[in-house]
Amino acid sequence: MLGKNFLNSLGFYLLIGVLAISIFWLQYKLFFGKNNVFKLISLEQQISDKREELYELKYRNHKLAMKVDFLKITPNAYEEQARYELGMKKPNESYYQVVVPVK
Repeated sequence: MLGKNFLNSLGFYLLIGVLAISIFWLQYKLFFGKNNVFKLISLEQQISDKREELYELKYRNHKLAMKVDFLKITPNAYEEQARYELGMKKPNESYYQVVVPVK
C-alpha cells in the first residue's frame, strides 16, 4: 500500500518526472517528428487528389473504349468521324455545316 512515505519520497518525484518527460517527448514526436501530424494531413490530401484524378482518367478511358467499340461495330464510323471532326468530304461533294446560334 502506498503510504505517506512514498508520496514524499524521491522515487515518487522521479516517477512523476519520467512520466512528464515521456509525455512531452511523445507530443514533440507527434507534432515535430519525422512522420508528424501535419505530414499525415498533407498526405491524406494528396491521396484524395490522386483518387479524384484517377476517377477522371477512368471515366475518360471508358469514353474512349466506347468510342473504339463504336468504330469497330459501325461500318461507316470512320467516314462519319472524318466528316464530323475533320470536315473531310468526298470528291465532287459539297460540305455544309449548320451552326445553331447559342441563346
